[in-house]
Amino acid sequence: IYINPLAALTAEEWRFVVGHEILHVALQSWDRGAHRDPAIMEYAFDFVINGWLVEMGIGKRPEWACYDPRLAGWSVEDVYDKIVADGLRAERYRSMAGVGKRTVLDPPTPSWWGSAAGLDLSAYYLRCAQTGLDLMLTTGRGSLPADLVEAIRALAHPPSPGMWRWG
Repeated sequence: IYINPLAALTAEEWRFVVGHEILHVALQSWDRGAHRDPAIMEYAFDFVINGWLVEMGIGKRPEWACYDPRLAGWSVEDVYDKIVADGLRAERYRSMAGVGKRTVLDPPTPSWWGSAAGLDLSAYYLRCAQTGLDLMLTTGRGSLPADLVEAIRALAHPPSPGMWRWG
């Protein structure tokens, strides 16, 4: 996630922007719509993500952020098609990088992204679930169903490969 720490944003706008960037990562926006214009695709994601954040009440949307309440419930692909069909160009929109500029780095897939290093998606989700469980237990904030707690613990500590034998 790349964010300009010098951007003149309020605390509520920062919450919105950080949530926005996290959703870009969660939705793997760099990897969808390979056959489409990447700049317009990014704006389509921006409209959808910002709509979700406004709907959920996460922070405060900066006034320059892409947002159109008429697009509520639309998919990214539908928003992309709408932008193209209406003849709108990505240059009309303003991102944190400026008018018509992309906020995603080029090339969108650095060489290390395809390497075997790091976590696969399942391991990442498990790490997130374990971190959330640890925070809940250490801070006393929040609650989870007991069977979910047990599932997270079981997945975090699988049996040794030779532990189970048949016959």
